[in-house]
Amino acid sequence: MDHDGDGMCIGPQDEHCWGVFGAAGLLLRAPAADGTPLILMQHRAEWTNAGGTWGLPGGAIDSHESPIEGALREVHEETHIALNPARARWSAPTAGMRFVKRLTRDFDPLGDRISRSGDHYFERVDTTSGLWTYTTVVADLNAPVDFQADEESKELAWLSEDEVSQLELIPGFGRVWPALKTTEADLIIDGESIYSGQDKHWWQSDRSRADSILGKIAKHRPWVWRRRHATDFLDADGCAQETTEPGFYWTAHCTVVLGGKITGAREDRALPYTAQSYFHTVDSDSDSASLVRTMVLENVAKRRNTIVVTENTGLIEELPQNFIHVWDNSCLSQLNSSQSLSSQSRSAGSSSSS
Repeated sequence: MDHDGDGMCIGPQDEHCWGVFGAAGLLLRAPAADGTPLILMQHRAEWTNAGGTWGLPGGAIDSHESPIEGALREVHEETHIALNPARARWSAPTAGMRFVKRLTRDFDPLGDRISRSGDHYFERVDTTSGLWTYTTVVADLNAPVDFQADEESKELAWLSEDEVSQLELIPGFGRVWPALKTTEADLIIDGESIYSGQDKHWWQSDRSRADSILGKIAKHRPWVWRRRHATDFLDADGCAQETTEPGFYWTAHCTVVLGGKITGAREDRALPYTAQSYFHTVDSDSDSASLVRTMVLENVAKRRNTIVVTENTGLIEELPQNFIHVWDNSCLSQLNSSQSLSSQSRSAGSSSSS
């Protein structure tokens, strides 16, 4: 079945952008053996737009889809990777263009044009004007996965950020790539705070419940986070803004601090080797907040970026602001649900993307 998003938006200078309803691509990261991020990159087939360059798998969004839905569908078609929407950590337009008309497809057996799937269609000119956008969806996995390239790719590859920077990138992606890169940070999770906010089933003991929650944290915790105060890629009018600083954190090392009822808990499920080797637990002699506070102050002294996940308001008020970024437990909302992870999370005293 052909997609109703296939077609072109045309700009005032005859610029052509693919996707009647916009387009979206997936920036998917996973840890290498040394904990650094690898990115799934697509070497574009010669017959495609900017063929021979490298970019993100993705494509046109259909009228009934959100950008995340469109990106994940396109990625599945182009790589055969089926990604849980809960692994999407952030999404936003990273490119835009004001268009003055659209070229759409009216499928008809008598049409004078033929799509790649072999269906005939007429090309129609739609004089609708508006803002075309390309949305980048940032997601992560606990380990690189196998893929199978379709005809739109010369090849697919898991590459380091340094390797990506050496490639000939499709121009739209190349312009924003510096701001899509990551910088290192530590992730510290207040296990006691998460434990107190999770549902309890009558058949579970405190220890089995704690082990189960810790296992879910290990499996679902984010690796990539949007940096607080990072500049948006587009302004309110859809015009590009200068964004050259890395816009994201990569948290290879994750430490869950255990205190109170959950002291001594151990995750109840296996992780891929690399993910397991960078996931740590530490027991507190008292409540977990006390040890989290100590760990954060040690990182501040080392000038290390740190992300803290807690809903302990007293702890949040005591943490210094420099190098510290606090999220509430909504960034781990999939612990109680298989539904899609929200891209918005509450930072200490302000709104921020997770």
